Amino acid sequence: MYTRWHLLVVLAMFGVTCGQLLAEVPPLSKERLESEAALILTGTVTEAKVVQIRDRADGKEYKYELTVLVEAVKKGKAEAGATLLVRGSYIHLKPGLPGGSGHRSDNTGHRMNAIKPGWTLTLHLAEPKDGGHAIVYPNGFAVVSMSAQAEEAVDVPWPWIAAGAAILMVVVIAGVSLGRRLRVRAEAVKQRG
Repeated sequence: MYTRWHLLVVLAMFGVTCGQLLAEVPPLSKERLESEAALILTGTVTEAKVVQIRDRADGKEYKYELTVLVEAVKKGKAEAGATLLVRGSYIHLKPGLPGGSGHRSDNTGHRMNAIKPGWTLTLHLAEPKDGGHAIVYPNGFAVVSMSAQAEEAVDVPWPWIAAGAAILMVVVIAGVSLGRRLRVRAEAVKQRG
């Protein structure tokens, strides 16, 4: 009986603490991305630059502007061969803080800070504002192809998942061990009394 309660308490503590490590805005479904986007296109990035850096309580926010040469349009008004200004953000969080970190790729896990000239992207964009289109948040772009140097720059959450799994294993083993010890002590007390 004691073993079950201890194990439940340990698992609840693990869920509360480690669940926060992966806290992020969930990606939009393909249907929702398509409905929220005013313009859906595929194009090649010709320029990627940081236009603003802003300090935040949880880290730094980097505003990016991409110049994209349109190759194909799936929805909205744009012509192949046109050049568009596309805006997105990347948030560098302080270590240990949970939360979203800006726009991310729908298919590879890349963030805005990884995009380089020469990459081909599928973009889900909002109505134009101030001369540019904002990428639909949080997963309004997908990587079609990228330069060879960038293949190693993938920012995915697998280290966090692996660490969480390792912690869970340790917690479960410790809980089972503690439960066995308590059971042995309880049996010893019953035999004495």
